[in-house]
Amino acid sequence: MSRAIWRAILLVAVTGGLTVPAEADKPSAPQVKGAVLKLIEQVELPSRDAGILVSIDVHEGDTVTRNQKVAQLDDRVARLAVSRAETELSAARHTAERGTAVLLAKKRAERERYRIRELQTQAEIADEHAGSEISLKLAERSRDFAAAALRRVKQVREANPSSVSEKELDQYQHSHVKSLSEVEQAAFEIKLAKMKAAAQRDAIRGQELTAESFGLEIEDAEADQAQARIQQKLKEEDLRIRQLSLEFQELRSPIDGVVTERYRFVGESVEPGERVLRIVHLKRLRAEGFLQFEQADQRLLGKGARFVITLEGGQTLERTGKIVHVGSEIEPVSRVVKVWAEIDNTDLALRPGMQGTLIVESPASK
Repeated sequence: MSRAIWRAILLVAVTGGLTVPAEADKPSAPQVKGAVLKLIEQVELPSRDAGILVSIDVHEGDTVTRNQKVAQLDDRVARLAVSRAETELSAARHTAERGTAVLLAKKRAERERYRIRELQTQAEIADEHAGSEISLKLAERSRDFAAAALRRVKQVREANPSSVSEKELDQYQHSHVKSLSEVEQAAFEIKLAKMKAAAQRDAIRGQELTAESFGLEIEDAEADQAQARIQQKLKEEDLRIRQLSLEFQELRSPIDGVVTERYRFVGESVEPGERVLRIVHLKRLRAEGFLQFEQADQRLLGKGARFVITLEGGQTLERTGKIVHVGSEIEPVSRVVKVWAEIDNTDLALRPGMQGTLIVESPASK
């Protein structure tokens, strides 16, 4: 036998005729070749009001932060409008909070109620006087007594003329006449008391009508005060509108980013919605591409990812991120699914438009 054959026999004997299997190939991580970096946040910053640009505080390439003032419209008219609205609100608030008319009307109504009670008391007294006939009865008794006395004196004098003098007779006649007058006076006073009682009742009714009118006056005053409060509310709303209009004279960046373009310049007139600046956010970019649908598992969502780009000279640049979208539709021809990851670009080394490879952590990997 040849030496090669003996070596083969010896190898089989040493290994027992067994072969050592190679380590099973690990499943390769999904890769998106030709992934393109795109912007996630960008804004065409518009003017929110019509006016003249008096300042633009940034230039192309400047970094801005969220809510940073970047431009200013002429705000003199807006400031005057705010000042006027504040003055009108102060006047409206003073009127609404004063309430003097309501207090005066209530005081007058209260005074009328006291007056009505006073008149009612007087009317009750007048009714008592009108209903009392004591004085009339006394006068009538005095009249009857005087008349009887006069008759007796006359009878005595007729029987004996010298027994009653003319002077005595005159006194009796005078007493009789006086008693008649007292009866008439008592009857007149009763009639007058009844008239006074009726007048008191009429006065009470008049005061009640006056009190009712004061009640209406209170309602009117309260309605006026309620209207004043409504006016105060309207003035508060008007002030807020004027303040908002003043805020609209400032242009502020809604995002953190970099100014990439200026569309208008100081002194130019702008209309609402007209673009002034373009601002883009570069610290977080989207790497977008396509995976074969067999690899586009929804379990990729939230998985880590690496975006790798080869620079000139063969150097590579790598940044990390995570998968945030796996498409639910398959391209009918290429049988691929769109995926994208958000990539950290805090150091601004990457730029939108760059292409590279997006390496996705395998769903099975730990």
